[in-house]
Amino acid sequence: MFRRVVFVQLAALLVAAGLATAAGASRPPSFSLPEQASEVAPGVFFLGQTVQDGVVLEGYAYARFAEPTEVGRRGNAKPPWAKGGSGGGEETDASTCYSFIAKGAKWNTPEGYLFNPENNGNIGLVTESGIDAAFGVWEAAAGANIEIVGGGKKDTGLVADTSSTDGKNEIYFASITDAGVLGYTIVWSTRSRGRFVGQIVESDMVIDDDDWSWYTDGAAIGSGIDFWGVFTHEAGHWVGMGHTKTTDLCNEQTMYPYISSGDSSKRSLEVGDAAGISALYN
Repeated sequence: MFRRVVFVQLAALLVAAGLATAAGASRPPSFSLPEQASEVAPGVFFLGQTVQDGVVLEGYAYARFAEPTEVGRRGNAKPPWAKGGSGGGEETDASTCYSFIAKGAKWNTPEGYLFNPENNGNIGLVTESGIDAAFGVWEAAAGANIEIVGGGKKDTGLVADTSSTDGKNEIYFASITDAGVLGYTIVWSTRSRGRFVGQIVESDMVIDDDDWSWYTDGAAIGSGIDFWGVFTHEAGHWVGMGHTKTTDLCNEQTMYPYISSGDSSKRSLEVGDAAGISALYN
């Protein structure tokens, strides 16, 4: 079986970065998708269009689901318009297990990020060193510069943008009210039509801090969810990757839309993840 892309450097940085839990800090508002969100594929929601500097942008929200019995698996999670590998049918090559958020949409200009490590006492978000390491896993697999500027800034007033852009790329914890959702990443990119390919202009990430028992040490602990398996998946959306299909061929990929309790295998990149990010940025 294909050897996973090395995760040792990321794990070491995450441990070194440590976890930050602040007592008494003000919590961000709860988060749910707006009424206008339209589910165009399981776990993929179209948020509509906005105009920035005279350019039409389209927003999509990608959900990462836990896979308890009551939620279950909800069919093909790869929209037909999400370009990428086939990842299904009679194919046996898992390197086809990837898709993009839009036709060629990626970061083309350097962008930084803001983050808020405060949470409900369940787990803290790592420092900028840990975040940079997670993005670095994708950049290493791409073999190209993904243009995510390292060293984010702390900010407590973060709100994910579901109707228009605000010029900020945000990472924070909140209570997600949508059932079964571990986290959302919202990506705004230029339209992809015909010969025109998309460009990502803004990404936001929200991780739930109310409904799940997280673990971070890599051990499969009871019914807990591996935080870094979720974060690495969301970082994939941030840089332009979509979900894989929900086939047995693709279920080991980090960009598979579901993660089971006690599964620590989604922290690093599998063959389809690596093939997809390389194809996108080269």
